[in-house]
Amino acid sequence: MLDTTKLTRICDIAERALDVHAHERKRKSAYLTLVDAYQAWKTEHKIGRVERNSPEWKQMQADTEDEYARFCVARDQEYNARRRLDTAIRRYHAA
Repeated sequence: MLDTTKLTRICDIAERALDVHAHERKRKSAYLTLVDAYQAWKTEHKIGRVERNSPEWKQMQADTEDEYARFCVARDQEYNARRRLDTAIRRYHAA
């Protein structure tokens, strides 16, 4: 039988799992937005492939800086949510 501490910790795990799911979706959405921005930039400049570290690459990075920053924030938030879930699971097993 579960005591109240274990039940509370299970609820915490469930909430954090839902948080991970939400942040994962945001990260995926931000990634797709970034890929779309890269593709739009290449189409606008009539370039099929951009070689890494070329002048075109640097210009594409500069022009899509906002989308990349949003992706990085979403990626970091997902990482932190996963870390919080791991911590909640460890707390449950320690109880």
